Amino acid sequence: MVSCEGRGNLPLPYFCQILPTQRFLSKGMTMQDSLDSLSPLLFEIVSQYDIALSEQQTMLMVRHLELVLDKNESINLTRITKPRDALVLHILDSLLFSRAIPLAEDEAFRLLDMGTGAGYPGIPLGILYSNASCDLADSVGKKCQAVSEFVDELGLASRIHVLCDRVESIANSQRASYDVVTARAMDKLSVLLEYASPLLKQHGVLVASKGRIQNDEFRHAINIAPKLGFEISNQLSFELPKGLGSREILCFEKVTKSKIHLPRSIGAAKHRPL
Repeated sequence: MVSCEGRGNLPLPYFCQILPTQRFLSKGMTMQDSLDSLSPLLFEIVSQYDIALSEQQTMLMVRHLELVLDKNESINLTRITKPRDALVLHILDSLLFSRAIPLAEDEAFRLLDMGTGAGYPGIPLGILYSNASCDLADSVGKKCQAVSEFVDELGLASRIHVLCDRVESIANSQRASYDVVTARAMDKLSVLLEYASPLLKQHGVLVASKGRIQNDEFRHAINIAPKLGFEISNQLSFELPKGLGSREILCFEKVTKSKIHLPRSIGAAKHRPL
C-alpha cells in the first residue's frame, strides 16, 4: 500500500491517486513538461519503492531537475536529457539511498555527498530529510557554481551547502564530522571506503550506489574494509522501471579507527589504490 505520510516537518502529500506509469513512460516528453505533469509521475514511481513524498518535496525535486536540464544547455552536467528517464535515473536513483540510511526520521544528522555533480543524490536527500544538514562536494568549479545556484533557487541554502574541493582536503578540515557519506557511481568501492573513512563519525555509514558490481571489486572492498575501520552492514538490490537498469546499494558502517593513516595525499586513493 502506498504511504501518504510526509517526512520531517514538511506537509503531507497532496497526491494519493496514482496515475499509471505506462501512460507517461510510453510517450516522449519535452523540456516544456510542467511541474503539474511530472510531479504526479514522480510520486507514483517512488511509491513503488516504499518512498513517501509530500507535495512540497515532489515539486522541489522536479524543479531541481528542470534547473539541471536547463543549465545542461550551457555546461555538461548530465547525459540524461529526457525528463521521463531523468525522473528514474536521477531522482529515484538518489532516493534509493534512503532505503539504506539507518537513521530515525526525526534524528538530526550530517551528510556529505561525494562527487555531487548536478546535485545527485545530495539535493533529493536534503529535500527528503528535513532533519539533515547536507554538504555537497565536487572539485569542478563550474559544477559547484551550478549546484550553488540550484540550492539558492530551491530555497535550501540554510541546510544544503556546496564544498568545492577534493574529498581528501575536506577530510582534513572536517575529520569525523559526518553521520552519512554518499557516493553515486563515483569510483571503485575500495576507493570510496578510503575517501569516507576519515570523514565519518564512529558508527557513521558510507552508502554507495552502483550498477552491476563486479565480483572482483566487491571482494576487494570486503577485504580492505576492516583495515579502513568498516564492516558491511547492508546490501540492497533494485530493478529500475521500464528496463532502465538495476542498482546495488551498499552500506558500510564505520565501527573502529582506520589502521591506515588517512587521508593520504590527493590522488593516492585512485592512482595508488590499497
